[in-house]
Amino acid sequence: MATLLEHISGAGDPSSFRKLPERVRRRAIAELRTRSIAYRTIAAVTGISTSGVRRLHISRDLPASDETAVGSASTRLVDCPGSEPTRTVP
Repeated sequence: MATLLEHISGAGDPSSFRKLPERVRRRAIAELRTRSIAYRTIAAVTGISTSGVRRLHISRDLPASDETAVGSASTRLVDCPGSEPTRTVP
């Protein structure tokens, strides 16, 4: 398993994997999941908690911008002067 992780990400141990950019870690975890490797196994090899592995895997599906999907409607963050950003539904 460690050899596979090194082949996919270039990191041969957990401390090296944690130092990789988040985008690289997400891609490596996604690749391992496509090979049906369990979250718990990925966590053991990467040194990231099982829930952390799940969050990284799920985050690959989120949009890179400030737009997010909520149900079937998309929302957008809007900056209002003097207040926190608010969400609007188009």
